[in-house]
Amino acid sequence: MKSLFLSLSLCVFSLGSTYAQMHKLFKLDYQFVASEMPKNAEFAEIEAFQTVYVNDKLIKVSPSTLESPIYLVDKKSNIGSIIFPDSQQYTVVSTGNMTMEEIEGMSFDFVEGKTKKIAGYDCKLAQLRIESFAEGVEASIIDFWYTEAIPSAYWGEFDMLSLIPGAVLEFTSAGNGFVVTQVSKVDLEQSEFEVPKDYTFLDLEEEEANDADSIGTLAGMQLADNRFIYSNDEGTLYGLADEDDKHITGLQFTFIDYYRDGVAIASDSENRFGLIDINGKPVVPLTYEYVAVDYNSGEYLFSKDGKVGLINKEGKILLKPEYDQIATMIDGKAAVSKDDLWGVIDTQGKTIIPFQYEMITELNKTNFVVYHEGRMGLYNLKTNKLVKDGYDYISLSQDSPLITVQQGEKFGFINPLGEIVIPIKYTAAGTFASGEAIVAEDPNGEDQYVINMKGERVEGK
Repeated sequence: MKSLFLSLSLCVFSLGSTYAQMHKLFKLDYQFVASEMPKNAEFAEIEAFQTVYVNDKLIKVSPSTLESPIYLVDKKSNIGSIIFPDSQQYTVVSTGNMTMEEIEGMSFDFVEGKTKKIAGYDCKLAQLRIESFAEGVEASIIDFWYTEAIPSAYWGEFDMLSLIPGAVLEFTSAGNGFVVTQVSKVDLEQSEFEVPKDYTFLDLEEEEANDADSIGTLAGMQLADNRFIYSNDEGTLYGLADEDDKHITGLQFTFIDYYRDGVAIASDSENRFGLIDINGKPVVPLTYEYVAVDYNSGEYLFSKDGKVGLINKEGKILLKPEYDQIATMIDGKAAVSKDDLWGVIDTQGKTIIPFQYEMITELNKTNFVVYHEGRMGLYNLKTNKLVKDGYDYISLSQDSPLITVQQGEKFGFINPLGEIVIPIKYTAAGTFASGEAIVAEDPNGEDQYVINMKGERVEGK
């Protein structure tokens, strides 16, 4: 499992014709984070761990260091090349041919009704269940949050991502993994997708090539000012070092996250999670099943005995671990599940909306969204009354009164009273942020542009 995530420090290449040509691509910047883009200024200045460029024909995955390979993929031929800048070599592999039947001991589940906004895009959830063959060890679950507004990207050990109908913007296990912190559009020349002419072909068997594609580790990552990760030769244990490579701690961790406000999530050799200070000393003992940041509140979700609670960075328990799930805190409230029913609580654990719903997918200051039997309904948060139901999809904005809805194959926008404000006519639509939303009207939803809250196109965007 660890190698699956650590190998995201790898890369992808695509063969193409040699004539001068420009390609329009989505640029996805990945970071080692547990959830959405952090608001911590120091962390935001850290270079992206890995960048993926993708459109409907090409994929390129570029790491931030020369020690890791670059992976390029031609999606039409499903031929990829792994190139090794450090040794100026390359090898060729097949990719994108995986079928569901070939994932031995694993199964995908596309979860209806769950959505999440990542880097400005509305994402759906797919879960990969990896069965354990060891007696008494439970299966591992990987959460893949993906958007169909961006073409799928897959490479190497992550060839399974070709089975997901869109780009994966976040994948995590036990609250730790990788997330796209920024999506932009760029133009790249054809030469960016070709092996340099002076590189030497490395003749590797397919299995050897996959092994070569799995050498990345957390080692060398900068976590804070004058704090870096070092590892053992196998890349299975980690410690903290300063910029002079002086070891601050021993090799006692299996994971260390970026620092936020002087603390970082870490796990020990038994994969128990807690928080450590800048010198690797436990601030919150490493005793929990997982710890993950809730960026809206700045607090930390944690799991104990299979139940979820909330703590602050000093380890004070804000919400007891008695919930099955706790969604992100919004304006001092959170949608939570308990005994298979969902409700809304405040930061003191007081019930705001009774535990009576099959699933609450989102909430903001005025509304919450309920999923029931494949459809979504909009409710008033103050009165707990249904406002409008029957939509295939509803996404709330946190700073705008307009709400994104889907009816059949088309999207539009309603207000908190359920009235249509912008017609349901788009083939793709994001959620309003800072008074703007991304939409598209072409059949494939790829020719995207920006509108304001009057439905008018914003020039230059």
